[in-house]
Amino acid sequence: MPKRRGGSVQEGAVKASAGAAFHIPIARVENYAAAIKKLKKLGFTTVAADLDGKDIEGVLLSLPAAVVIGGEDKGVSKPVKKQCDFVVRIPGLEKVSSLNLSVAAGIVLYTLSRDNF
Repeated sequence: MPKRRGGSVQEGAVKASAGAAFHIPIARVENYAAAIKKLKKLGFTTVAADLDGKDIEGVLLSLPAAVVIGGEDKGVSKPVKKQCDFVVRIPGLEKVSSLNLSVAAGIVLYTLSRDNF
């Protein structure tokens, strides 16, 4: 999450997560691209979900991993995509090309867990 101009994890988010928010590490960073670069040095696979990526079914993702989900309006920024190991897209169904952020995150995280467990 961004240190500046970003919200915090509020009661509604915790409730919607069914308590999972208490078990997932959440970091606040100054610069996403710099944070991704640091994660890569620590051995993380970095993957961004964006409409101009490769089909997620054709990419084998490994753990540990950091997943970037962009905003519904603008997607993932170019500097962030450039730092990621993979940029993947979730294939749409006919006229549906974009998904809600939580749905996209769920699909990417499911694919990541399926590939590694």
